[in-house]
Amino acid sequence: MRWPRTSVALVGLLVGVLAGCSQSAATVPPGAQLVHLVATRSEVRLDLASVHAGDVFLQLDEPLDAGSFTFVERKSTADETPGPLTDNDLERLAHGDTRGTSQSVYGPSCSGPSEADRGHLEQEGHCGDVWKFVLVPGKYAILGPGWTEEQTEASVDPTAPPSGFVPPPTMTVLRVLP
Repeated sequence: MRWPRTSVALVGLLVGVLAGCSQSAATVPPGAQLVHLVATRSEVRLDLASVHAGDVFLQLDEPLDAGSFTFVERKSTADETPGPLTDNDLERLAHGDTRGTSQSVYGPSCSGPSEADRGHLEQEGHCGDVWKFVLVPGKYAILGPGWTEEQTEASVDPTAPPSGFVPPPTMTVLRVLP
């Protein structure tokens, strides 16, 4: 009769440990490159326009509830791995053309009382609003929930002096330096 009682106690202990593990939060390592992101229907903003290649953490700060963003990089092919976008890719993307790109949508998980997931790295078994990307030098696009395909607005004001590519307010570019 001791075996069933011991088994029940062990199963109960294991469930308690696993439940505790799934609620503990992983955090961004000290000194890591952390970029704060605002992605609303009307704008997308980063607190840092450029970072160095390697591990980069993006934290969705706004909106606080049910916000999302889309990370865009060059689509992988048989010859290449996913990577940075060209200036032509960015210009096409600004007009709503996603050809040759790969998009991944991110949003906070486990949004709960008192923003319990704020500042925590999202990974399996953890709630969070921070995502880790391993990036090589180049340019990557971040789209807000208000971005739509086949936009017609010009990305460069024809009356302004030629200053180059200007993304629409629902898109931003993260530059990754060597």
